[in-house]
Amino acid sequence: MLKTWRTALRGPLGIALLGAVPALPSAFVLVGILQGSDAEGMMHDLVQPHYFSRPEPIVIHIVSAILFCILAPLQFSAGLRMRYPKLHRIGGRVTMISGLVFALTAIALLGTLPATPQEWPGYIGLGFMGIGVCLSLCLSFLAIRRGDVIRHHQWMRRVIAFGLIAVSRILFDVILSPFFGAETPLGEGISIWLAIALNLFVAERLSKTGR
Repeated sequence: MLKTWRTALRGPLGIALLGAVPALPSAFVLVGILQGSDAEGMMHDLVQPHYFSRPEPIVIHIVSAILFCILAPLQFSAGLRMRYPKLHRIGGRVTMISGLVFALTAIALLGTLPATPQEWPGYIGLGFMGIGVCLSLCLSFLAIRRGDVIRHHQWMRRVIAFGLIAVSRILFDVILSPFFGAETPLGEGISIWLAIALNLFVAERLSKTGR
C-alpha cells in the first residue's frame, strides 16, 4: 500500500515542492495578518501595512492559494486517479473553485492603475496570470465534461504553468537584478513576462510529448 502511494505521488510531489516556494511565505503572511496590527515579530514584519486596513481579500486569496497548491498536484497522479476516481472528481471540483477564487482575488488585489509607465508591464503581467488561470480552469472543466481527457490534461498543465510563474520569476529576478537593480518596477515586469513565456513553453512541450 505504501509503495503504491509513493509511486502515485512521485510526480505530483515535484509540483507540490515547487508550489511550496510561494505558498510558504504566503502562509507566514497569513499568520501575521491573523496576529493583528498591534503584534510584533517576524510574521508581523512580513505583512504589508495596508493589508491590515482591509485584510479580508488578502486572507481569502492566501487561503485559496494554499488549498490550490495542495490539491492541484494530486490531480496529476495517474495512480490516484485510477485507484480513487471519485476522490479525483471531488478533488478536481475543489481545486477548480479554489483556483478561481485565488485568481479572481489576485486580479482584485491589483488595485488602482499604475502611476508610471515602468509599472505597466508588471501590472498587465499579473492581470494576464489571473485571467490565464481562470480561463484555463474553465476550459479544462468544459473539456472533461465533453469527455475529452487529453484537452483536459493540456489545460490543467497550463493552469499549473500559470500557478508556478511566481517560482520562475525568482530566477529571472536574480538574472535581471544587475541590469535593473533590486525590486524596480520595470525589472519586475520584465521578469514576470519572461516567467510567463518560460512556463507556457514548458507546458506546451509537455503537452506535445504527452507527459
